[in-house]
Amino acid sequence: MSVTIVARCHPELEGLLPLPVQSRRALPDWLKPMPSEVTSEMLGGDTVRTLKQCPPVLDAFAIGIMLPLVCDLVAKDGEIS
Repeated sequence: MSVTIVARCHPELEGLLPLPVQSRRALPDWLKPMPSEVTSEMLGGDTVRTLKQCPPVLDAFAIGIMLPLVCDLVAKDGEIS
């Protein structure tokens, strides 16, 4: 089964807004060096799995769509600016 997704925007914004991309083509830079498991001091030194082993995250990166923003967002102290 093939699905076609059409992204549209106001004609005056064409060329200004970044186009959507398949998630697998826009993996974040921090993902590759992230370990699959880490030691958690909060859990008494037990080994825990990271996002690299989380099925919903893996699905999102494998078959999802990224909608790039036109500016950077900063999340700090419970606020986004």
